Amino acid sequence: QAAVLYRDFAERTRKSPYPRVFEAFGRMLRVVPHCGPEATEALVDEFQTPHAFAAALRNSSDTDLLLRLRQRRGGRAAVSASALAACRELFTP
Repeated sequence: QAAVLYRDFAERTRKSPYPRVFEAFGRMLRVVPHCGPEATEALVDEFQTPHAFAAALRNSSDTDLLLRLRQRRGGRAAVSASALAACRELFTP
């Protein structure tokens, strides 16, 4: 592996003053009732953006979404039905 100049490394790894979409999305989810750290992580991992999450809420039932999230987490339910219901109120018209 070739050596990298420090200034190139610093430029590639510097922090942005602007939050990435998934970071902002995670903060949004943390203020939703019943949406704790594990639920937030599971939702951000699965949907990445509020737009993708809103589309999933429009196109899928709560049961389907809960099964999808549970399968992704190895059978563990990180997102509760009450958290999903609270998200549905906020993310769908």
